[in-house]
Amino acid sequence: ALAQVVGDNRVTHVLVTNADNGYSPHFMKAAITADVDVVVCDFLTQGHDVTAEVKLGYVDLGGVLVRRDFLGGHDVSFLNSLPKAHADSAKDVHDADFWFLRRLVKRLHASVKVLHQEVLFYHH
Repeated sequence: ALAQVVGDNRVTHVLVTNADNGYSPHFMKAAITADVDVVVCDFLTQGHDVTAEVKLGYVDLGGVLVRRDFLGGHDVSFLNSLPKAHADSAKDVHDADFWFLRRLVKRLHASVKVLHQEVLFYHH
């Protein structure tokens, strides 16, 4: 699915989410106007505020928005971002959102902005 979206020129940004996430009405505008390759935002989960960082445990899949043209220039997916030595580890698969973001930022040198101004994303 990610490859299909990356190939669609009508798409400007990619957000991968699931049914247990909710968003502020301001999320997309704040994320898209950031003018960077990757936007990460603070979030609320199980009643706790999490200050987002490119660090394991401080990012969630639904709080990461990536420019489509940046993704299109790289062969990157959630699965090929997993650490090779642990690619079959249930914990690493669970943490694929972090490994994906880490690869974008650390290995592919994506520009990144963390949005701290308000809680824009809610993980249930």
